[in-house]
Amino acid sequence: LTGIVSSFKAICFGTVLLGFLLLLWSIVMVEFVHPVSSRLDYGDCERCPRGFTSVSSATLTLFQTMVASDAWGQIAIPIIEDSPATALILVTVVLSISLGVMNLILAVIVESASEARERDVEEKARTKIREQASTKATLLKICKDMDLDGSGSITFREMMEAFHNSPAFWKVMTILEIEESELETIFRFMDTDRSGEVDYTEFCDNLYTLKSSDTMMMVSMNRFNMHELERHLGSSFAVLMEQVEKQAQ
Repeated sequence: LTGIVSSFKAICFGTVLLGFLLLLWSIVMVEFVHPVSSRLDYGDCERCPRGFTSVSSATLTLFQTMVASDAWGQIAIPIIEDSPATALILVTVVLSISLGVMNLILAVIVESASEARERDVEEKARTKIREQASTKATLLKICKDMDLDGSGSITFREMMEAFHNSPAFWKVMTILEIEESELETIFRFMDTDRSGEVDYTEFCDNLYTLKSSDTMMMVSMNRFNMHELERHLGSSFAVLMEQVEKQAQ
């Protein structure tokens, strides 16, 4: 809708400019071309000899030949053949109206539509940011309500209970496109000290930072999974070595 409105404004501006140029050239045509065209025999074209008798007639003729691209050669070529000097006027009219103003109007319409599209993209981005801020504030409030002891932290169990029992928490997770199977990985990723609790303010901030970029989310989760795998392998290797030493003794 914004693009249509912007294009309509450009069309209105172009129409005024085109009308002014047609009027200007009509005066020139009446003064310099009409004396030539009025004495020519156009055969079946009854209107051609009186095409430039007045400013209004000349404007209509120029609109027909330049804008509508109808019968330019039928009117102009006999005039040029009879009086070659008029070619300068007629060719300049073609260049200024058909190739100049008409293309300028088209370019302005395209540019206006492009700017309107960019504004729409920016507005959608601002709307998304506002929605994210609102959703983040909602999630922060939910986590605060979950923190019954006022410690400022939540556990994984509390998070899962909220996912199953709190429609508001489930709705936020759905908006963020976070599935139940991803909650444990995200929680463990943020629980850096392995305390089993995470600060819910940092949880909200980090969650939105991760979800703001799918690539960042994927890289961070893969990196975390690699660290977890490394930790498990190290632990398993230590247990294995301990058992080997016991057997050796």
